Amino acid sequence: KTVIYIGRFYKEKGVDKIIDAFNNLKSSIDINLILVGGSKSDDLYQAALDSGAKVVPRVPNSELVKYIQAADLSVAIYSNYIVKFGGFGRSTLEAFACGVPFISQNLIHFIGSKKELKELGIIPQSLKIDELESCIKEILNNPECYLKCRETAKKYYDFDVTVKQNLSVYSHCFKQYSN
Repeated sequence: KTVIYIGRFYKEKGVDKIIDAFNNLKSSIDINLILVGGSKSDDLYQAALDSGAKVVPRVPNSELVKYIQAADLSVAIYSNYIVKFGGFGRSTLEAFACGVPFISQNLIHFIGSKKELKELGIIPQSLKIDELESCIKEILNNPECYLKCRETAKKYYDFDVTVKQNLSVYSHCFKQYSN
């Protein structure tokens, strides 16, 4: 079972919590952690190396796909500020495009139904490490619940869908605010 995180290795991105959860879980379940996107100057780079996770520096998007596809789930635990103002996030959509469920509070920004949200992943109820561990085990133990992940996400975030949504917003703004 493989968990992936994509991004810089900072506390604000929850990497410390992801590493702690991984360290706690690896004694009881067969689990691997891939941390992609960090650099030696990141605050938690050494902690990532010490954890036994596979640490991968920043890679081109064309190469990133192979790491995401190798994962059973993706995780990102952000600070409250990032959750509130950061939006859905590119790594979330990249995971969904590969059919990989996601654990993150950023899933609150999902525009579909609650039923569909359950096909995409889990929103942790708290930022506590034991809650993250519980979410990880839930997805790893029930992969069949997330088989529609890609299909559900595509319904809302496919390129054509998002272009139409943006054009609609722009059209509305131009009509409302034109001289």
